[in-house]
Amino acid sequence: MGGQAVTLEEAVAASAGSCKACGAPLTWAIHAGTGGRMPLEPAPEAGARGGTFALELVAGTLTYHAGASPAAATRYVSHFATCPQAGSFRRQRVAGYERTVRVPAARRTDPPTSSAAAASAAPAAQSIRELVARGIRQAGPAGVTDEELLRIFKREGWAGSDSGIRSRRAELVAAGELVDSGTTRKTRHGRASVVWVVTR
Repeated sequence: MGGQAVTLEEAVAASAGSCKACGAPLTWAIHAGTGGRMPLEPAPEAGARGGTFALELVAGTLTYHAGASPAAATRYVSHFATCPQAGSFRRQRVAGYERTVRVPAARRTDPPTSSAAAASAAPAAQSIRELVARGIRQAGPAGVTDEELLRIFKREGWAGSDSGIRSRRAELVAAGELVDSGTTRKTRHGRASVVWVVTR
């Protein structure tokens, strides 16, 4: 004899937790495509603008996406947009990510010019990261793919190599500033590309 079907509200309650930074209650949802977890406010908020995600049950798992929802009551605000400690938490994650992966470093045996070049790269990375966030934020709910982001940089005359722009976008995803919208668009080569949106 099969059990009763779980409702969305019951799934939200079962996925409850609390924020390690501010202690506020929240609920966790899974991105169906990537498996990444997103902290959300524990109750839906009708009429909220920006940083909201639709929840649904997929094979019994609470999943989120940024697309349109048929019911306003199923849209939940990202906790990244409401947490009073979100700013410092993001800065720590970005700083840690750069220290371990992204900041160019010179070897001890390298000449002084290499050390100077490595030190000068960090401010440039921060500048490009800010431009990436600005470009995606300006796109609004439609979001942008990496290819579209590169076109924005070229159109606006912003400096940055293709690989550098993608790397800075990846850092913003790791820091919780950007998220996979759950939708894709075709590149000029016909491949499906993730559409990125801001979380607040």
